[in-house]
Amino acid sequence: MAIKLKRRYNCKYTIEEEQKILDLYAEGSSSNEIGKSFFMTGKGIIKILKAYGVSIRTNSESHKGRFDPLDDRFWGKIKKQTSGCWEWKGNISSSGYGLLSYKGKNIGSHILSWILHNGEIENNLWVLHKCDNRKCVNPKHLFLGTRQDNMDDMVRKGRQKNGPNSPQVSGGL
Repeated sequence: MAIKLKRRYNCKYTIEEEQKILDLYAEGSSSNEIGKSFFMTGKGIIKILKAYGVSIRTNSESHKGRFDPLDDRFWGKIKKQTSGCWEWKGNISSSGYGLLSYKGKNIGSHILSWILHNGEIENNLWVLHKCDNRKCVNPKHLFLGTRQDNMDDMVRKGRQKNGPNSPQVSGGL
């Protein structure tokens, strides 16, 4: 492996040990297998690998079953409804949208649905729902728009807070 090793601040392993970790990983050993040899977790090994800029394998045989490809993880969390919505049955955010990890970040399941079915999303565009079901990931119920498009859609459908279709609270003394 052609990585220039350097002593990292506050590291408990020698440069030689880190070289061995890099070599074992390059030969195909999993981070968990390497971790057992060095009395640390696979996550600890991954931190060392990332510190040297090594690209982490996620779909290799050594990780099979632990890290499923994105589309397998996605499809395993959907329940198709009679309404036509494909409801997300995985993690749900506090705002009611489905969540799944993608490229190291938690991202909305509806956004991932768009990416899987239509490709990457241009900058500054949002994935909006025609059906107004935050858990829906059916690509036929999704469309791209700007933040303003989202706000206009919300007003047009009366979903805004204190809007025409929301319950009115009388106040005053």
